[in-house]
Amino acid sequence: MNQSKSSFVKIGIVGKAHGLSGFFFLSGRDSLFEHQVNYVYIEQMSSYKKMKLTHHLVRSGKTVLGLDRIKSREDLSLYQGASIYISRDEINLGSEEFLWDDIVSKRVVDCNGKLMGQVEKLDNFGASNIITIKDESDKIWMIPFTQEFFDMNFSQDSNEPLTTKYEGSYFDAFRCEN
Repeated sequence: MNQSKSSFVKIGIVGKAHGLSGFFFLSGRDSLFEHQVNYVYIEQMSSYKKMKLTHHLVRSGKTVLGLDRIKSREDLSLYQGASIYISRDEINLGSEEFLWDDIVSKRVVDCNGKLMGQVEKLDNFGASNIITIKDESDKIWMIPFTQEFFDMNFSQDSNEPLTTKYEGSYFDAFRCEN
């Protein structure tokens, strides 16, 4: 199935096997996958393979999935490490919610409107979400993506930048060496 990557939202990675029937742990997440969906898409060689979700379990506090086209550990071995996506159309967001995918690539400006850079990625290391910003000289900031540092009433329109609550120089302590 050839669709653009923007039609999908990554939910994780095909992880280790759970049992003998092709079930697997959904890796690459810091929380349970709780959405009710019928289909997932596994990325292979720049295309997406649509598979019906047959089982959605929680074991040892982790999400376990079963898919119609993965019936054994041997089948699973063909997909381990592959990224798994769901259709963006199947996600219902509240008014205060956003997807990380919609933040990546946004421009970031300080409270005076001065460009700091572009969002490279978001991570969660336990305490809070961390936004990684890269400027045009490849310098990097890693800043907690919280109300303390950012105006969280941002537009999800990709042309609208994220705005910090401080001048860019305030974040010099958050700079990382490449």
